[in-house]
Amino acid sequence: MIRAFLPALVVAAMVAAAGPASAGSTSQELYTEAQRAMLRSDTETAKQKFSQLLELDPKDVRARNSLRMIESQEKAGGGAVVTQRKLEKLVVPKVEFRDATLDSVLEFLRQQADKLSAGDLKLNFVVKLPPDEVTSRKVTLTGMTNIPMSELLKYVGELSGVSITVETHAVVVRPRGEPIPAPAAQP
Repeated sequence: MIRAFLPALVVAAMVAAAGPASAGSTSQELYTEAQRAMLRSDTETAKQKFSQLLELDPKDVRARNSLRMIESQEKAGGGAVVTQRKLEKLVVPKVEFRDATLDSVLEFLRQQADKLSAGDLKLNFVVKLPPDEVTSRKVTLTGMTNIPMSELLKYVGELSGVSITVETHAVVVRPRGEPIPAPAAQP
């Protein structure tokens, strides 16, 4: 009778032994994926992976500390960091501006951000230029394909002679050379 249970007992012992190793492997894989996401500045994926780690092991110090670090960075950078990362991920398929006014280019960028993000990113532009300058500054940018929105903003700023800065609640367009205020200290 003992012989009949012996194979079942061996298989049960092997499954029990494989269980924690498999979970450890999964845990390490999740941690590695989360770290890679952090290196790519993909905090949303990193947060998701670290949260999954905490579901597997609520006492995982690495995951808990990493989530705290992400939260701290987001608070320190405010919405500007989050918006900048979203702009880096949005890829505009094609750009053709020929003597377009700065105001029409900014409107195009606003619409593209809304469309490409499926409504997730609403760009607010604060233009600190006299109205006649916004309509008189021209931008010509042709033949560009698959360009990140963040880079496109830089090019538009350079070509129109303005400074474009991503801030907490808006993308600010100011005359080149105007000082950019330091971020407000958070309580």
